[in-house]
Amino acid sequence: MNEQDAQLVLDYLRAYPDRFVSPIEVCRKAGGRHRFFEEPRWAVPVLIQLRDRGLVEMNEAGYYRIVTRP
Repeated sequence: MNEQDAQLVLDYLRAYPDRFVSPIEVCRKAGGRHRFFEEPRWAVPVLIQLRDRGLVEMNEAGYYRIVTRP
């Protein structure tokens, strides 16, 4: 996983800590319009790896949010 991509995704999700966000929304908004048009699903593998590392969580609909720790 590219750490720069991971940081883009985490920064985007931090803006919405109480909301689950669709992977497509993350792909579209975290990397910018140009990136989305070149590679529409670029953030999906990043989200999966961040979930595996325990940094984001996924709900039953497949939407993600950042894990907030007290």
